[in-house]
Amino acid sequence: MNTLHRCKPQLGTLVEVSVTGDVSDKALINLSNNVFKHCADVETKMSFHNANSELSNINRNAHQQAITMSEDMTKVMTLALQLSELTNGLYDVTIAPELVASGLLPNHGLDLDPTSNWQDISIIGNQISFQRPLAIDLGGIAKGYAVDKAMTQAEPDCQVIINAGGDLKMSHWQTQTASLRIPYSPSSATKEIPMQAAALATSGHYFLDGNIAIINPLTKQASNHDISISVFADSCMLADALTKVAFLCQDSQPIFSSLNASFICLDREGKFSSQLTK
Repeated sequence: MNTLHRCKPQLGTLVEVSVTGDVSDKALINLSNNVFKHCADVETKMSFHNANSELSNINRNAHQQAITMSEDMTKVMTLALQLSELTNGLYDVTIAPELVASGLLPNHGLDLDPTSNWQDISIIGNQISFQRPLAIDLGGIAKGYAVDKAMTQAEPDCQVIINAGGDLKMSHWQTQTASLRIPYSPSSATKEIPMQAAALATSGHYFLDGNIAIINPLTKQASNHDISISVFADSCMLADALTKVAFLCQDSQPIFSSLNASFICLDREGKFSSQLTK
């Protein structure tokens, strides 16, 4: 039985790949290379930071004409709008201007309508258009999608674990555990939790130097809970998006139940709870 661990800077974080299987070293290396290749492909398409990405092209031009999206972009944007509708706008990928103003995203000099939101986005087939100038940031949901896409490279007889900065997926998860970093504690302070689904995504205010990336699209106020929220779901894309929903929605349980997902909170003292306390 061979095991390979690799790590690369991708998707605005570190992508870690662990592969174990009764296969050759060459097979493990090839599998890990394919994982990194898929992550790089998604990053090329969906990076807000890259002014030449597919996403940047959409942000610049979709208010003037319909833009044809790649298959990857269509999948991510379709889920994003479905979640916006399901949460009545609490999940909204048009929050980018607030993240730019907070210094968390670069300013590309776009002339945006401050009253625009997800309802100004129209998707027909693989065509996207904006009713008003706006800016989309796919951030976490794109990172989760990259992990999902990379996991398609897993061989059935190999145990594959992909972790992209808190977006985690396992090919054989049923008896596995995951380590969650305790908020505002040294990086070595963690808590173990059993995996409840194939994908796990965690969000919290760990490394932002006082800036808070979770902003309520309806009030424009930042979430200042000093906790982390971890979401279990079948896909990493869905799990990552739902971490924001859990932070912002006072009663998110019906939403999670409808999507076959669950979440858990971890406070700075290392205590778990199954609900967010206001």
